[in-house]
Amino acid sequence: MESAGSGTWLTTRAPRPDNLQGHFEFFGMFNVRPPLSASERQRLEAHIAEKRQKWRRDRGMGSPNAVRIATQVLAVIDALSQALLRGTPLPEKPVSIDEPFANLPRDIQALWDEIRRLLDNNNYDRAIRVAEEMRVRRPRLWDGHAALGYVVATGAPSGFTAHTSLLQRGLDALKIAMSLDRTRLTAWNSAAYILVALNRLDAVLTLRDNAAKEFGTIPTDILSAAATIQLSHGRIDEALKDVVRAVMASSQDLGVRGELAAMLISRGARPVLPIQSREALRRYAAVVQVAAWCAVGVPEAENGVRPHRLWAALAARRLFVGNPSYRCLMAFMTMGVWPLLYNRVRSKAAWQVALSPMWNRPELFALLEADFVRRAHGGYMPWELVATRGTYV
Repeated sequence: MESAGSGTWLTTRAPRPDNLQGHFEFFGMFNVRPPLSASERQRLEAHIAEKRQKWRRDRGMGSPNAVRIATQVLAVIDALSQALLRGTPLPEKPVSIDEPFANLPRDIQALWDEIRRLLDNNNYDRAIRVAEEMRVRRPRLWDGHAALGYVVATGAPSGFTAHTSLLQRGLDALKIAMSLDRTRLTAWNSAAYILVALNRLDAVLTLRDNAAKEFGTIPTDILSAAATIQLSHGRIDEALKDVVRAVMASSQDLGVRGELAAMLISRGARPVLPIQSREALRRYAAVVQVAAWCAVGVPEAENGVRPHRLWAALAARRLFVGNPSYRCLMAFMTMGVWPLLYNRVRSKAAWQVALSPMWNRPELFALLEADFVRRAHGGYMPWELVATRGTYV
């Protein structure tokens, strides 16, 4: 049996056995039984997101066979994630994956199969050598150049291929691939992600515009790449527009929606925490609102966004920080007129209050000590982060 740490569950295409325990093991959850503890549920959500990402990566390969298999596995992931996290009915018939027929020349199919096997084992060095060997052997073949760019683009986010010279090498190979065949999306998508890794904002936006001219519409992965780099450069409104366009283009693809929601939280929401200005609050609320919309229907993404939705709503509320006894006294002396003004003068937005805990006001402290506030801030409270980073307020 696979062990929980082996990682082979990521490459498993269908649950075996096809029962509740097999469904948990499909997502790398071994020796667990419902009801799950909070930590087990969080681990399950993380594993579901990781498995979605792996098979979405495979669906972006240049092999039609890999695309067909990945599409089927993603459908299984969608159904089982809804059943395990939301309690929807399980599929009535056993889950199975149809093996597609080989429709590529044998050496090309072997190239992509080997690339997939090596990437599944994080053997990026060997995958790069395999692609380079094909480039040397058949320099006019699209697949060798596209495979090298695909490997480099896939490994960049996790640091396997993040060296600038290697990123540029992958980009150069993709330029050759696109000169040989401009109609295949693998090269376009890989180029977009390499340009993001190289932090070339203008080049990503140019690629996005060229893709619109080439295909009549902008591919989802290119829109995602454009949104990612624009967030990094502080172009929040433009990034959110590209995210919305990406979701509208792939509204039924739960993998796309989940990845975009996670990207918005990691790159757009968390960097402004703790909130220390009204502009930061505006940015945080806008990003979280779009992330919540992206996450609809994706159980693990909805759960990941929820603490931020709650904090965005609470952070904008005004909390009374004055002396309650004084408010009662003035209400009695002024026939109820003074408290209206006093409430306004002696209140602050929750994000301001949270920057320095009011130990003498247990009701405020209890409100801001809520679990979702800590989860939104990565396990810390806002004032704890301020103590280490400083504050501008």
